[in-house]
Amino acid sequence: MKPFHHLITSFLLISGLTSAQEEVTLFDKKLNQFLNIRDFCISENGNEAFFTIQSPDSKISQLAYLTKENKEWSEPVLMPFCDENMYMEPFLTYDGKRLFFVSDRPNNSSTDGKKNFDIWYVERKSQNDKWS
Repeated sequence: MKPFHHLITSFLLISGLTSAQEEVTLFDKKLNQFLNIRDFCISENGNEAFFTIQSPDSKISQLAYLTKENKEWSEPVLMPFCDENMYMEPFLTYDGKRLFFVSDRPNNSSTDGKKNFDIWYVERKSQNDKWS
């Protein structure tokens, strides 16, 4: 069973292929500086993009974002909550106020034992506000 966002991605790719006028283009050259990018999502208004940056061996996974102003994308920035834990699979809600992701961060103060991946989220009141 695939996670929900993979099903959406597959649908979008298939639906895009059915139209003869669809064209595949490079998102932005700023992403070329990374060897491994995955789990890309973009805001409804097209002015924010969130994605996972991974090390070549996939031992490090962090979430980053870009913002668009005056038709130009900013340099990528790590999400402020990223730390030594793994973060991946961002999913931004339609209204842009909640960002879901998975992480192996501990969900309590205990650091004993192997950590599993859980679904987490951060919130904000508007696109101009900071994430919780």
